[in-house]
Amino acid sequence: MRRPITAGATPSACAAADRLPRVATATKVSSCLKRSMPRLSPLARERRAHYTRCATRHPRTFGTDEGFAAGADCPLGLATPVPAARLRGGRARRRIRRAARDREQRLVPGGAGVRCGRLASGGRSGSMRALPRAGGAASMKPLLAFYRGAGRDHRGRMLDEILRHDDDWLEHTHDFVQWLFPLREPSGVNPFAPLVDDEIRDAFDADAALRASLLASLDRMLAFYGLVRSADGIVKSPDWPERKRNWFLASTHNDLRITRILKSLSLLGLREWAERLLGCLETLRVAEPDCGIGATAFGYWRDALRRPS
Repeated sequence: MRRPITAGATPSACAAADRLPRVATATKVSSCLKRSMPRLSPLARERRAHYTRCATRHPRTFGTDEGFAAGADCPLGLATPVPAARLRGGRARRRIRRAARDREQRLVPGGAGVRCGRLASGGRSGSMRALPRAGGAASMKPLLAFYRGAGRDHRGRMLDEILRHDDDWLEHTHDFVQWLFPLREPSGVNPFAPLVDDEIRDAFDADAALRASLLASLDRMLAFYGLVRSADGIVKSPDWPERKRNWFLASTHNDLRITRILKSLSLLGLREWAERLLGCLETLRVAEPDCGIGATAFGYWRDALRRPS
């Protein structure tokens, strides 16, 4: 309620005084809302950004009944048709989220894997379900399909495509290494990264082709670091003077990548090469006077091989 203008008070002074309690109240309410709002996980933030992008790129979705086609740009694989009228309701949005969550848990090799839309045949109009692709690859775990050359990662990239990228791409792209060197623990950087379970670990132990593909991933990352595999272990490559400037002279995000590589190799049947890589790093630390990687990183690297996989 606005205060009445009393004698001796100017309208401007009363207006200024009238604004004070409102500002204080708004600040108090805002702080209460911030305290009461739950923190969003990285996956929830990615979903919210996804819906915002789709609404921006396809504004007709919310004004017509045509729906939208997110296509390859959609990281969650949401495809047409989704009627705009249903997108306005909370029930339809929950269906979309459930289908997106189902896709994250069961990525299908070779494409989106889950489509949000009307049932292909039968059922209630507008209801959502996962539409598996034809063929036996649909039942294969996404990580195994990816490493067998039959599947793609969450951005539609094949293994050989990633390995063909240049060093600059590898340096500035941060969501591929979780596919090349997966772990049991979820990634804080890439919520769509696959996780290793006992079935995947047993598959790598039993399949020499899978281990050979994992060695190809290791070779590419070693070349990125200026290293190479040899009969004597892992040694410096001819590109070492140039490549070491990117990671060896100071601690960078590549310290975390190397920790992941060591853990993944040990987990997926290549512990011998993990030990050789650690031995190479320890040798370089002593032999190279310009090593800028701290003792903390080396401690994590040693610990990666001490812990049981």
